[in-house]
Amino acid sequence: MSISTQQPDKRINVVYACDNIQALPLGVSIASALENRAEGNPINIHVLSYRISRSNRKSIASQFDGRDDTLFWHEITGENRKLLEDLFTSSNRPYPPAAYARLLISDVIPNIDRAIYLDTDIIVATDLSPLWNTSFDGAGLLAIQDLPISNDHIKRLRALLSPEDISRYGIEAGDSYFQSGVLVFDMKEFTKTRASELIECLRNYPDLTFPDNDALNIVFHDSFKLVDPRWNQMASVFKLDAARDTPYSAEVFEALLQDPYIIHYSGRPKPWEDGCTHPYLDRWVEALTHSAWNSWKPSRLNRAIDRIPRIQRVLAKRFRRFVSQHV
Repeated sequence: MSISTQQPDKRINVVYACDNIQALPLGVSIASALENRAEGNPINIHVLSYRISRSNRKSIASQFDGRDDTLFWHEITGENRKLLEDLFTSSNRPYPPAAYARLLISDVIPNIDRAIYLDTDIIVATDLSPLWNTSFDGAGLLAIQDLPISNDHIKRLRALLSPEDISRYGIEAGDSYFQSGVLVFDMKEFTKTRASELIECLRNYPDLTFPDNDALNIVFHDSFKLVDPRWNQMASVFKLDAARDTPYSAEVFEALLQDPYIIHYSGRPKPWEDGCTHPYLDRWVEALTHSAWNSWKPSRLNRAIDRIPRIQRVLAKRFRRFVSQHV
């Protein structure tokens, strides 16, 4: 087992941001990335950890036993933890503190040139090297367009932002909006100044529907490059009409459906929740068998247990808001 808190080498750097509630899907996603990477091409897995328990950290670390791949734990503490909790409290949306942790990549993981960021509700179905080696061509990040395009998130953002910020970031009607579950950051562009802009955006606009996703689209609006959609197959694609709801040709859309490189179980229910009918549920279950949770089974009891910390998080947010308003 290779576990480190030291600086990584020049391998592929894959970054997750996670809290204890998401430890199981984190372990499954990591397992899929490790199982599908090319032979002789070990990778670095970085976890931006927001209060992940010692037992869950130990379980995830065990997945690296006998491997050349390396696990880097980055516990969010001190002022950074306070920042995440403040963003969580001020937002009018329910997303947890850990959802904002990726905004800290440049501060928490210095001295890397680029980083692949993955959400935890993701299965990696192939070697990540082609994505890692994709040229930025001057952009600050690589991403995949959000679907369906009929959602028109840009129209929503333009209705919410001030005229000054619309002009500042150059957000024009009809522009593309990317989905932030799979991103490749050019760390020379993702500076602390950019991170500060993201935090400022979140503080100024607590009504952002998808806070971190929206903020990234605003701040990187003129600095992202769209790549092959197979690197982020969103669950919505199975309900779409290719001609009406996507910018892709019939051939590209069929490849997206049938041959995804990364499967993103966006929406609900998730594979670890009762009632999931995702067409590639079996791929998640297969990855589960390679994780530290290989004996885990979905059940009503597990779902009930899973709800407890979620309820605690909601109550904590309400309490923090009450305190901030009355003290």
